[in-house]
Amino acid sequence: IWLENDMEMHIEVRNGDQVWNEDGALCDWTLQLTGQQTPLRPGSLSLDAPVPNPFNPSTTLAYTLPVDGFVSLDLFNIQGALVRELVAQTLPAGRHSVIVDGSALASGLYLARLQTAQGVRSTRLLLLK
Repeated sequence: IWLENDMEMHIEVRNGDQVWNEDGALCDWTLQLTGQQTPLRPGSLSLDAPVPNPFNPSTTLAYTLPVDGFVSLDLFNIQGALVRELVAQTLPAGRHSVIVDGSALASGLYLARLQTAQGVRSTRLLLLK
């Protein structure tokens, strides 16, 4: 479990090779604080669904990096052509986000692809004008 911006809770459950993720679940929680601080560890490599989606003119892509390293986050059109390089740099482990500005793009379905040394993740974006 980890918190983002002190408002959003993200939960990841692992069972062997299976991983379940849940973001923004509505539920009641009872917390008992121990007074001990434990650093929050980033979860596994993940790329969240864009918010909002469909979008016009912009949306936000959030992702989690389990370790420091080089990150490539690219946007492709439905034909597989690279439309835009969103991120291409070394980043620390943790939660990150990038805003996708679609004001100069045509309406349609796009694919965002996150690549790191830990793997590849992708998600679909729908731009409606």
